[in-house]
Amino acid sequence: MSRNLNKKKLLEGGVIAFLGWLLSPLSWWNDAFVNIPIAWLIASIVKVFFPTMFLPAFLVAYWATNFLGLWLMYYGAKRVQAKKLSSKEIWTSLICSILYMLIIIILIKLNILKPIPL
Repeated sequence: MSRNLNKKKLLEGGVIAFLGWLLSPLSWWNDAFVNIPIAWLIASIVKVFFPTMFLPAFLVAYWATNFLGLWLMYYGAKRVQAKKLSSKEIWTSLICSILYMLIIIILIKLNILKPIPL
């Protein structure tokens, strides 16, 4: 029984941590292929109800997906009792997220990145 419980914890924690990694800023590709499209979709929906809120909604959604990803990784790792993230990994992630956010602001201000026409 205890062995099955440990396998279940390991599997659950691994799945949660993997989902968190997909959303987290710890890989170079996830923002371009996961977080930015999610933030764009959310901001486009918000724009339907609040036409001037595309940029703020985009930024809040983008940061929320990154935060959620880091939290899910932490929670998943805690479930399987894996090692913590290093300070360097956390700072690198934060700096990359800030750079992506600045690029997003520029693209929106230049009307290159626009809401989904609904």
